[in-house]
Amino acid sequence: MAVGAFAIGVGAALVGASAAMGDPGPPSTAPSAPAPPTSSTGSGGPTTITTTTQPRPTDQTPPPRAHDLRVTAPNPGQIVLTWTLVRPTDIASVWVNRGPAWRCPQVPVASPGFYAGTTIGPVARRLRQVDKGERDTKRYCYAVFTLDKAGNWAKPVTHLIRNPGDTTPPAAVTGMTAVFGQGGAVHLAWTNPRDAVHDLVVRGRGSGCPHFAADGTQVGTRRLRTSEVDSTGPGAGTYCYAVFAYDAAGNVSPTMTSTVEPPTTTTAPQTASASPPPSQPGSSSSSLPTVVALIGGSALVIAGLGYATLRLLRREWEWHARTGYGIRDLVSIEVRDSDRLALVIPAIIGVCIAGAVVLLVLSL
Repeated sequence: MAVGAFAIGVGAALVGASAAMGDPGPPSTAPSAPAPPTSSTGSGGPTTITTTTQPRPTDQTPPPRAHDLRVTAPNPGQIVLTWTLVRPTDIASVWVNRGPAWRCPQVPVASPGFYAGTTIGPVARRLRQVDKGERDTKRYCYAVFTLDKAGNWAKPVTHLIRNPGDTTPPAAVTGMTAVFGQGGAVHLAWTNPRDAVHDLVVRGRGSGCPHFAADGTQVGTRRLRTSEVDSTGPGAGTYCYAVFAYDAAGNVSPTMTSTVEPPTTTTAPQTASASPPPSQPGSSSSSLPTVVALIGGSALVIAGLGYATLRLLRREWEWHARTGYGIRDLVSIEVRDSDRLALVIPAIIGVCIAGAVVLLVLSL
């Protein structure tokens, strides 16, 4: 009874859909309006009223159901349905209706006490339908109805599906730098991937680099930008910053980190030019000139000392020949008072010889 009664309303809908597509369409199964009443009066007799009605169609057999229904979500923002028809000539139209996952469509068109859902696409006979009006991450129930020209329909073929949407994370930010500025603030800069809609900057605890968005202290707000200044004063020590990029679907990029150390205190540069540091022993760039200078200087000193020594020895010999005193008499305990002046020249000669020996040792 339910199928036969419901076929009347569905048949009327098919007539309108077929006329819109240029098809003469199946004959409507809705009942015709009753003919206007006719009256007949006899001579003084009662009036008789008669009406006529169109008989119901005899075809109440539903067509075959759709087979091999496949529902996929190949791309974000669309769900694709495909099916096959067993006897296409017995099918006048195909209805694809969508409802929430907890309420599958029961009938192709709205009817009291039955849920029809939302009709997707045309109602023409076809083997494929793409739903571009679905919302990603929401679970749906799709029902495919097959109807014949009389408006009979079979039990729908249903399928549950959820389009996960965009699950590909964006690429990591590139060219990240972190440097200290005035007042100890840290200046960060980077380049975003093309599909980023906002960024998140996180400062690690100590020298540890953040690996997740919640692994540290958030710096600034979550928004799309290419630079950030951390003026909270992290203090002394080494710190690691991480930047995460998010796309419109909420996917997060791989982390990109940068480590920064506070600058060390340095003394003011001197204006006077400093002398070059002495060369290290064994340096090939300064060993040869040094050796040549040392040998030449030593030779000159030795020659001068030798000449002075010979001159002093000659004078001492001459002095000894005239006075009979020499250098060895300086250490003699028995020195006569009358001869003290005679020892002056030998004493001077001895001091000069001792000085020459000391200079020779120091020059080596």
